[in-house]
Amino acid sequence: MEPRKYGTNRGYERIAPPPAARLPRESGAVNGAACRRCGAPLEGQFTRGALMACSAPPRIYWRGEHLRFSPMQARIMVMLVQFGSASFEDLAALSKVGSLRAVFVAATAIRRRLPAEVQIVTHRRWGYALEQGR
Repeated sequence: MEPRKYGTNRGYERIAPPPAARLPRESGAVNGAACRRCGAPLEGQFTRGALMACSAPPRIYWRGEHLRFSPMQARIMVMLVQFGSASFEDLAALSKVGSLRAVFVAATAIRRRLPAEVQIVTHRRWGYALEQGR
């Protein structure tokens, strides 16, 4: 099966990563997420600073505390935690609604629920980036 391509209408090409089930066992998790008990690498879990995201089912944790998001908001946050930034087109495709307006509304709701140390920054005419204060 050929990987899905996003953003080809903007002059760049971004290939979606393979699902966690298709990653080789020895690769472990992206960004070095590891089991707290045994230290083994975890697949489908991504960390960025104090944020941890689980891709299936989509869940977001801040310093071990579960942050409650709607399913669409959680999918957007997983993508931002995994890659650090994402274009509007990628997020619209991910939201399953396909509407940029739905992504803007979801980003506004996410900003209200995030801790003060975490910010979603808008890159004009491109997308969003996740930033954390020290």
